[in-house]
Amino acid sequence: MSASPPRIGRWTVWRVFWRSFFFLSVSNYERMQNVGFAYAMAPALGKLYQGEALKAAMQRHLGFFNSHPYLAAAVLGASLRLEEQVAAGELPADMVVGLKRVAQGPLAAIGDSFFWSSLRPFAAVWTIGGLASGVPWAPVAFLALYNLFHVGLRAFGLWVGYREAEGVLPKLQQFNLVRLANGLHFALGALTGV
Repeated sequence: MSASPPRIGRWTVWRVFWRSFFFLSVSNYERMQNVGFAYAMAPALGKLYQGEALKAAMQRHLGFFNSHPYLAAAVLGASLRLEEQVAAGELPADMVVGLKRVAQGPLAAIGDSFFWSSLRPFAAVWTIGGLASGVPWAPVAFLALYNLFHVGLRAFGLWVGYREAEGVLPKLQQFNLVRLANGLHFALGALTGV
């Protein structure tokens, strides 16, 4: 009777999700967000590996990584699935590193454009307009709007990444965040009169 391949389970995926909120708590100029990524992955890696194999897996995730912290959850989820397959002997370990290398740049550009340059300024201007118009709950609406997108997309990315592995990027494309960012830029211009 052969042993079943190691699985991390839902509770561990939720632990990784929680840790993804601390992704930027440790950054450095040499490897950028690598410590945050490894910290988020640690509960899953501890379930999959022991001893030298665990050490090697942690080293894989301490390599260079720099992406948008919200969309990086999709890479976390895909890395979880790939690490399960590596632990089962189905894939070589460099597949995980390759996925991270390929996905980090495009997700950084899309996330920065959508969240930092579009959604946050739009929500802030809308909130200021609401406060100027006498709407006292406008800051609460800002938090609700921004966090709906941020937490929702982070959770979606992690779980779809875990389910689809390398197929997570096409799933994220369905949101067409680049087009949404452009629309928010125009709406922001209309709100500010620029």
